[in-house]
Amino acid sequence: PEAPRTGSAPLTEVPAEVFAPVGAGGLGRTAERSWRHLAAAGTQGAALDEVSAAAGYQPATVTRHLEGLAERGLARLDGERWYAVAPQGAPAPA
Repeated sequence: PEAPRTGSAPLTEVPAEVFAPVGAGGLGRTAERSWRHLAAAGTQGAALDEVSAAAGYQPATVTRHLEGLAERGLARLDGERWYAVAPQGAPAPA
């Protein structure tokens, strides 16, 4: 299936090193799954439990993913909802 889009850049344009193995300084391949579900939530964003359920990972795992994405400027927390941010900094559309 086609990757969800964020702004004008497809998700495939997220720098590869973001999802590199943890030992190489990346977030790991599992974080990409959390990212895709967060990006699919679009402008509505998603609560931690929503991303956790959609990705199939425990909330603690998804929290690490989301915090790591936020540190890299690819996600942001507003209240209790997380939002995907395109690599260029544009909010992800629905």
